[in-house]
Amino acid sequence: MRVQLAQQAQEILGTSDLVIITERVDDVALLIGQMVKMGLPEVLDRHIPRHWTQRGLSWGWTAVIWLAYIVTEGDHRKVSVETYLKGMHHTLSCLTAQVIEPLDFRDDRLSHLLKHLSKPAYWHAIERALNERSRKRNKKVALKPGFEGVRECILLWN
Repeated sequence: MRVQLAQQAQEILGTSDLVIITERVDDVALLIGQMVKMGLPEVLDRHIPRHWTQRGLSWGWTAVIWLAYIVTEGDHRKVSVETYLKGMHHTLSCLTAQVIEPLDFRDDRLSHLLKHLSKPAYWHAIERALNERSRKRNKKVALKPGFEGVRECILLWN
């Protein structure tokens, strides 16, 4: 939406037009924040090879945004992701600090990512790395006496 500013606001902001971008955020910020806290983009980028001619978003960030889409929208279809991106482009770019292009989420590129994730060698390495990060993070959790049940849950979760 474009709004014409009053003279005083124009002088303060140095512009005559104010552009307002409205996007529905829902739980996307929470989901992406949790995946970043887990180190998912870095782990995936470390274990899934990037082709020397590959441009655009890394495999890690592609997976994080796609997972956020699947959980938020309840839709696992690859074909719908590009449309979703058009309505969330600004928000996703701000949340991830990445340049996001619609081509990053083409059906064939997402299929290529799935092929990488379905290879046991890559999947097991990713799983080990995420478990190791989780164990290191959980060792820092200090539990008060009487919380043995919580400790057992944490150990089972790892």
